Amino acid sequence: DFFNLDTAFMRSLGSALSILELRLALESEAVSLACQRADEAALRRIAQAHAAFERAIDAGQPAAEEDGAFHLEIARATGNPHFQELLGMAGRIVIPRQDKRILEMTAAGQATYLARIRGEHREIAEAIQARDAGAARSAMRRHLTNAATRYRRFGTAAESPASE
Repeated sequence: DFFNLDTAFMRSLGSALSILELRLALESEAVSLACQRADEAALRRIAQAHAAFERAIDAGQPAAEEDGAFHLEIARATGNPHFQELLGMAGRIVIPRQDKRILEMTAAGQATYLARIRGEHREIAEAIQARDAGAARSAMRRHLTNAATRYRRFGTAAESPASE
């Protein structure tokens, strides 16, 4: 009960962006700690979660669940259960690909969108496997900053008269 995210609060774009800011701070540090603390089993789990994410994209799926699993494995690899707990709560609420506007994109639009995320995840996964905390932190910051930018773009498009 020390931290509660009310899903009713998350119905606005501004609220979702606030949670993405929280994730940016939380996950940038988590990925750095994961680089320092992950044992071989944790590195394998992160690699497996990344591979599952890529397989889902290759199969034409939105891969939101696999995306969340990748981020949770990174949090788990910190060895600090509070990272995993907080990210688990925040991630379930703000995974932009679950947004109706994204799911309604054309197949080509979804493919382009997922290709960008795939490249960002690959950078993160490679930095973790190399145990390069600085590169991993930069890649995670870039990924989540880009996620916020993408989410803002979807919100702006949904509010424009052309989308009504």
